[in-house]
Amino acid sequence: MTRLQTWPDRASQAKGLAALVAQELGQALRLKPSASFAVPGGTTPAPFMQALAQHALDWSRLTVTLTDERQVPPEHERSNALLLRENLLQFVPDLRFIPLYETGAIQQISERLTQQVLPFTTCVLGMGTDGHFASLFPQAKQLALGLDLQQPQALLVMEAPNIPETRLSLSLAALLSAKSLHLLISGAEKLAVWQQALARVEQQQRVLPIDYLLAEAGDKLVTHYAP
Repeated sequence: MTRLQTWPDRASQAKGLAALVAQELGQALRLKPSASFAVPGGTTPAPFMQALAQHALDWSRLTVTLTDERQVPPEHERSNALLLRENLLQFVPDLRFIPLYETGAIQQISERLTQQVLPFTTCVLGMGTDGHFASLFPQAKQLALGLDLQQPQALLVMEAPNIPETRLSLSLAALLSAKSLHLLISGAEKLAVWQQALARVEQQQRVLPIDYLLAEAGDKLVTHYAP
């Protein structure tokens, strides 16, 4: 079952998580020529990305991608690729980045991820107050495919009610390929959603997408919470 790591504040959370991820990537590079990792979008992970950039890693041997993306141009203010460039890539230009969105290239990107990136060394995820992670939203049209552990496609199109843009999301199967998983949450509301999900999983119930992650990831998932 997932472990809960509580941090005193969000600054400590960002630095502590960055240190753990850097350690995991460094250990992987000591054993093999390359390693890969995935990071979430949204505003919460920006301090983590900035803290990660401060670590002395052989960035040229690392590849990063996103857990999910909006179907918007890379310079769009809501692009997760833009967030990644501004908070990580500009500080470590040797780091290879595989974007999730290119017009008309979803199948090709999915195949590139499968062939060149998976399995991940480590993966950081976020969670919404509706219980979504990556872009696996409740009531999304292809949610069942995204949560199917036998899903061969690493990348799926996701459309859900009240979500402005069409999204692209890594499947649960692709995310679970990671040797280590970290869930980054902050605030009392998200903690309550996480606690309720954990209670359902313990009762062998699955309602929200986050329930499936907690049930399937087991003890390789660490949840990092800050008030």
